[in-house]
Amino acid sequence: MNDTDSTGYFSLPYDTVTWLSWIALAFLLALFRRWRGIILAQIAVATTILMLHFRWSHSSMHQWEGNSTVKVDIFLMVLAIGHSVVVGIILFPVSALGLMLAPRRNQPGTKKAADPGPPPLPPSAGDC
Repeated sequence: MNDTDSTGYFSLPYDTVTWLSWIALAFLLALFRRWRGIILAQIAVATTILMLHFRWSHSSMHQWEGNSTVKVDIFLMVLAIGHSVVVGIILFPVSALGLMLAPRRNQPGTKKAADPGPPPLPPSAGDC
């Protein structure tokens, strides 16, 4: 497995399907669960990124025949956390759009309009 793209730069295993899944998750959770959904989506995306980074770093360490130092491990952990923060910031506008399009719900503590009841009956011909 080659960890560089055609330009020779380092690349991570995020394909189009992964990004589309993150976008759909961020939008739909914000749409249906509002603020809780935004938080859940950010946690889910960050967890996915951390799992992908750790999987990548584990396979890369085996290619280097296990020559891992504590400094490299800490650097990879900081890189994974930083990358999950950056992706979360990129996905936040998608969550905000889902939040804006979400149907409004009555907030606790707000007064509802009084129910006027059924409309009055029209007068009958015998009530003169």
